[in-house]
Amino acid sequence: MKKITLSYEQAIDRLQTIVDALDNGKLELDQLSAHLKEAQDLLKYCKKRLQQTEKDVQIILQDGEE
Repeated sequence: MKKITLSYEQAIDRLQTIVDALDNGKLELDQLSAHLKEAQDLLKYCKKRLQQTEKDVQIILQDGEE
């Protein structure tokens, strides 16, 4: 996976831009593969960030119960 330096919100915005381009048929065939790969990397990044945030919240909530 390519290293992503975007915030979660920026990654979601970029994903939306790619989806919109796909929906509107604005991508040329040569761009399609690169954009799909980028979207795949962004999805992995967002999933990882969400999972880490969920773990962090669980830890915080458990610490608050003690």
